[in-house]
Amino acid sequence: MLREQQIFNVQDVEMAIIEANGYLSVKQYPEKEAARAEHILPQPNAYSKGMDVPIVIDGEIYEKVLYSRNLNESWLYEE
Repeated sequence: MLREQQIFNVQDVEMAIIEANGYLSVKQYPEKEAARAEHILPQPNAYSKGMDVPIVIDGEIYEKVLYSRNLNESWLYEE
């Protein structure tokens, strides 16, 4: 499945997820990704490290994730 996404070395993969629809989503290490415009042009307020993690799933607040991002429930309710 990696080859279908032009990835030929598993060591280039930072994270891979098999989605509910059966497709594979892959995040390569930044130094292994193909260059894109956002790599060259400045991106204000861009968070480019890691992967987005949901804070609320099925109505349940995942406090560990919230606090790991230095956020709190007050911030969440304001958003």
